[in-house]
Amino acid sequence: MTETATRLHTLIADQCDVPAAGLTPGTFFTDLPGWSSLTALRLLGDVEETFGIRLDLRRYLAITTVGELTETVTAEAGR
Repeated sequence: MTETATRLHTLIADQCDVPAAGLTPGTFFTDLPGWSSLTALRLLGDVEETFGIRLDLRRYLAITTVGELTETVTAEAGR
């Protein structure tokens, strides 16, 4: 697992109160306990602060899995 993926798993686990080890690239955010639009926005803030990036809100809200978020953050952080 990449450092980016590890950090994202930790952020997601903290927001959803689930173990990071249980998250996979195929995990759907909507399958996580406590996932809501508010959780999504909190996670967005955490991601942007942690990685020093800005994500387009529409693009971010279209992301459905942990793997998609990892790919997006990796691409944005590499710019």
